[in-house]
Amino acid sequence: MNEKYYGPIEHLENNLTANMEVSELKESEWNKFEGQRKALIEFGTKEVFGKLLGFEQAFAANPERRAIICIDEGCTGEASHLAGSGCGIPEEQLLSQLKAAGITEFTTHEGCGAWALAHPELTDNASKEEAVKVWGKGIAEKLNLPYKHISAAEMKRPPELHNAFYAIYDATGNFNRDRVPEMGPGFVTSPKYFASAKADLELAAKIAFGAHGFGSKFDQENPFVLVGVYDPNNSSLSREQVLADMQEVQSKFPADYVKVDLIDTPAPELVQ
Repeated sequence: MNEKYYGPIEHLENNLTANMEVSELKESEWNKFEGQRKALIEFGTKEVFGKLLGFEQAFAANPERRAIICIDEGCTGEASHLAGSGCGIPEEQLLSQLKAAGITEFTTHEGCGAWALAHPELTDNASKEEAVKVWGKGIAEKLNLPYKHISAAEMKRPPELHNAFYAIYDATGNFNRDRVPEMGPGFVTSPKYFASAKADLELAAKIAFGAHGFGSKFDQENPFVLVGVYDPNNSSLSREQVLADMQEVQSKFPADYVKVDLIDTPAPELVQ
């Protein structure tokens, strides 16, 4: 093997090992959630997630705290969600939307793919991390809010893999997966507060189908699931609107590779 064209042999071997490890991790994570994933496809959200302890409370608003966090399945908590914490939205528009949403903390996270897509000029991980921290801190200061950068160690997924098998289109704007410990990983988008949520939902599905997600493991027998959550008491985001938004995203992928499901959940009072 000519190192002139392929680089140092030990570097190539390290890459092959890393690829094998990611492949094994992907297989392990896919199998870990197989029962819940297949049940979700066959029986739907209400019969699977809806019966998990804490699911109803997962949509309860906490008036004292609402952070903004990424749609990434590794980012969870008392929050509403924006891809890249809104890094792709013009700043004045973003600041206005965050104020209207009643955000109490602004966050970014390590290894954010949305930030990388928005800033292709940043080619190494160190510069990406430094830049997103500077941007996030600046946005927080303009809103007079605390700022937190979420490390990979704090995220609830493997750093090497997006292990989501569904994405929630959450019209309540409150969903907190931390309250449902038995629920598998999924992306979360927040159309109640952000007009970009439909684009965020499409991005979530693209990530899932991409090299950093389960990719080709999704097919007609094992579709990625879009879960629409609507509050029947909220006429501004009706069942019909939530369904139409998800079907628009669904239409951009091969037939039957994306399944759409709906569940209604009036936002309950938060039980502390």
